[in-house]
Amino acid sequence: FIRGTAAQAVCLALLSHFALAKELSDHRSGQTPDSFDKVWSYATLYQNETNPVIQKFAISGRFHADYSNLQSNQGDYDRFDVRRFRLGFKSQWYDDFTLHVEADLDAENIDLNFDSESYKGLTDAYLGWSPNKQLAIKLGKQSAGFTLDGKTSSKKLLTLERSNLTNNLWFTSEYFTGVSASFKQNKWRYFVGVFSSATPKEFSEFDAGNFGLLS
Repeated sequence: FIRGTAAQAVCLALLSHFALAKELSDHRSGQTPDSFDKVWSYATLYQNETNPVIQKFAISGRFHADYSNLQSNQGDYDRFDVRRFRLGFKSQWYDDFTLHVEADLDAENIDLNFDSESYKGLTDAYLGWSPNKQLAIKLGKQSAGFTLDGKTSSKKLLTLERSNLTNNLWFTSEYFTGVSASFKQNKWRYFVGVFSSATPKEFSEFDAGNFGLLS
């Protein structure tokens, strides 16, 4: 909540930034309890590494919103925007398999009904296989990002959105149906994938053109 002149707004933003940076620094150095980890742990509904069938089931999703308020002699501004609202689950089966399903929702018309206007489509809906920490294979609807900006998850973006340069070089539709494989070795990361270029709400068919990614 910002009230006053532009100079005051900048000062408040800088103070908030340094205060948050100090809090995160203390948190990472172990000076404060892991309160965030405790909150996120409530999303894990089931976890048992000794179960031979299902080892973990957790609610997944993200909620990105920003609120701005400015009052000045040149005009007032007051707005609340929900940039992303996704909800689903992520589960681990037979030690090496991951089933991840997540839907993109419209927060302005939310009622958690698949037939309503709140449902915008599936983002992640894939079956993954990872026999070790180096190899991961995914089949289904998944992120097909490229360029450093495009491949960075919105959960890790330091800015509110990706840059306009990226939006011109990279297609803003990120989730496609296909198969991909990623491999890590020392400091090298390899990725190869083949996807359908169609972007319906759920799974696409492979009759509308295809594309591949190699990095």
